[in-house]
Amino acid sequence: MLSSVLLRSPHHGLQEGLPVLDASTAAVCSVADCVRATFGPRGRDKVIKHPSQTDSEEESGQNITITNDGATVVSALSFAHPVARMIADISKAQDEEVGDGTTTVVLLTAALLSQANSLLHDRVHPLVVLAGMRAALKWCLAEIDRMQRTIDVSDVALLRNVVSTVLQSKTVRPYRMYIADLLIQAVTSLSDPTSVQLEDLNLVIVPGASVMDSYLLESGILFAKTFSYAGYALQPQRIQEPTILLLDLELELKHLGESANLKVSSSQMYAEFVDVEYESLYDKLDLIQQSQVNIVLSSQIIGDAATQFFAKKRIFAAGRIPGPMLAKISRATGATIIASVTSLKRNSSCLGRCSLYEETVIGNERFHSLRGCVDSPINSLVLRGGTTFLLQEVHRSIHDALCILTRILKHKTVLPGGGAVEFKLAHGLRKEARDFTDVNQLIFESYAKALETLPCTLADNAGLDSGQLLSQARYHHRRAPAEPEVELVGIDVFRGGLVDSWKDGVWVPSLVTRHALRCSTEAACFVLSVDGTAPVIVELNKSAGTGP
Repeated sequence: MLSSVLLRSPHHGLQEGLPVLDASTAAVCSVADCVRATFGPRGRDKVIKHPSQTDSEEESGQNITITNDGATVVSALSFAHPVARMIADISKAQDEEVGDGTTTVVLLTAALLSQANSLLHDRVHPLVVLAGMRAALKWCLAEIDRMQRTIDVSDVALLRNVVSTVLQSKTVRPYRMYIADLLIQAVTSLSDPTSVQLEDLNLVIVPGASVMDSYLLESGILFAKTFSYAGYALQPQRIQEPTILLLDLELELKHLGESANLKVSSSQMYAEFVDVEYESLYDKLDLIQQSQVNIVLSSQIIGDAATQFFAKKRIFAAGRIPGPMLAKISRATGATIIASVTSLKRNSSCLGRCSLYEETVIGNERFHSLRGCVDSPINSLVLRGGTTFLLQEVHRSIHDALCILTRILKHKTVLPGGGAVEFKLAHGLRKEARDFTDVNQLIFESYAKALETLPCTLADNAGLDSGQLLSQARYHHRRAPAEPEVELVGIDVFRGGLVDSWKDGVWVPSLVTRHALRCSTEAACFVLSVDGTAPVIVELNKSAGTGP
């Protein structure tokens, strides 16, 4: 008979109350400590060494990542504590949703739990703290609605401010204006910039040269040269106004497998068998040639015989193109990927077109470019850089900046950066706390302290006196009603001191701040709602009897 499974939770393994919350808070703080030094424009890099699969990866350094991107750091680490893993998942959700603010989420969640833990040790009930934190979040979101400004997304200078602010905290900060201009040009040149997706920008990474040598290929797509067969050199390397055919089809003579058996009684029978294979292949090639195409691209192999046939007909052909890249070419040129050439007889609308095809050399690598795709929803951005590590970081930075740019084009609202929002919200929460006569007064003040950890971390990472700047910011906000021009001040981590973030051009999308506050507060509330942990032990109890 099958064994029965008994699930039991032994009493000696049960943990309840404050020890559980203390352990959860410590776990979240350990995650925050991993990314704290990467926060802000003066954040430092982390060197992450991944387990190498082969000796070549170890020798070439392919298993090493150098980055100050919080999402990359958190995703590369493994955590044993379930709450720590939850925080890592929340930061990943922040990155996927808005593209920035992952470090903010982790740091703010740790600060909120630290403040809440102090209240719990003062015998405040967890559910009371939880309700108070949600009330503070609701007040902050309403205050953000009053603080945010709507910008004219057709103004390139305003978009540059937003994108450059995002890139200012990345390794590519010296090149932020140039990269911002490339991204804005890449997105705004498309037919509908407000609905741009990350897939609409084809990123091509080419080691060598400088980041300033990166450039944009508008209304076109660039893809790397694939494995070539005999006859490739005879194919045309430049074609004006080509017609393009995309295939998910193998154009190669079929070879018998090692275990295949072919019984023939004469050489003539074997020759007939081979002729059938040749006829099948050349029938397909003739159909392609009759459709008057100039370029044939396939995700599968285009062998020697097919390559030589196309070269004689002055047709360019390339096989083994990755599926995602072939899909991008399909979107750019309007061609439909087909799995059978017989459909060319019935429908020629599956063919795509562009103004120019040519083979180009960038650095030490060869690429194929399809230019002048008039109705193309895709642009190509060629990224250059001196080292692979720098190029990887440029790629991550562009991903974050592109996410922010697409969100700002859609939502059109911004907030001041440099910790100005956190200073303002903390000041407002303290004023709001005075209207309470119960424990919510302490909860609002604790929430305000947690918010102030973000600008203080900015200052600490820049080598500034965070305590002095915090005192100055509180003083400014206390006299803000009399002098509105100093109401929203943030930290200038480069020159030191406080500045008006609006006038200084340090802007962030309001969506990032909103989402970070929501994620952090909900994560802290989730941890506070956990009262205990109980290990589950699985025991297999074998039945005394045996089955038939």
